[in-house]
Amino acid sequence: MPYPNPEYPAARRWYAVEELVEEAMAAADVVGLGRWASINQRFQYLIQGIVQRRTKAAVANFVHADDLSAFFAVLDKTDSAIGGSTALSVITPHCNWKPHDLNVMAPQDSSGRWLAFFRHHGYQGQEICLGELGEYEHPRYPVLQGTVAHAVYLFQHDKIKVQGFTALRESILTEFQNDIVLIISNSNSCMTPIIGAQTTSQMNAVTSSHIYCLYPSLTTQSIALRGYYANPADKYSPMALLSDRRDQLRVQQLTYHESSLDLN
Repeated sequence: MPYPNPEYPAARRWYAVEELVEEAMAAADVVGLGRWASINQRFQYLIQGIVQRRTKAAVANFVHADDLSAFFAVLDKTDSAIGGSTALSVITPHCNWKPHDLNVMAPQDSSGRWLAFFRHHGYQGQEICLGELGEYEHPRYPVLQGTVAHAVYLFQHDKIKVQGFTALRESILTEFQNDIVLIISNSNSCMTPIIGAQTTSQMNAVTSSHIYCLYPSLTTQSIALRGYYANPADKYSPMALLSDRRDQLRVQQLTYHESSLDLN
């Protein structure tokens, strides 16, 4: 490919080409980024910057701009990760829907630090745990205590107002706009709630500089398989897919399959 202007100094020509390459990278999903990263270390550096910008832009819909640096500092120091629809939007930037909430997956021993962060920065929160078995009866966050989560908290900041596409029901669209869901793992790994998600499309994690996708081929093809979402009353018996999760899959334009056998 010819340089944009052969009269430019060599260094200037190189950076002009690099800008074009970075522009192409910026539109790539997680599979495409992996292919670019395999070429050389310079591309890996560029991709890390792209991931950081994507993640910051996505989180800014839920965390006040003044709190972003402190948020990512706590995320890194506690070995936590971002999951849910926000992580999915970072992994698949071509999506035409907006994340409906910000899920923060945190190790069990980091709950104190996270609660202190949200309260110090003026976020209003509540623990959403009800039921004898520790079932979270919140209309949109039925995470099950005793299986993958030790505790779940819901936070909001009055200064953050975004319109998230959360479900097909208009009442949900207007009621829930800027939820931050803090999910405390029942182990000292933030990956426990992610691996225990209802569908493979939720099995993603994003940190301040890295992205992780357990099923990249399926996710980038807009396919979601059922995960083993354990029942707290009988951990050997999976829960049925919740109706709200089905709504979200439709909004996210994902094709759902109960089994990998359905793909054949």
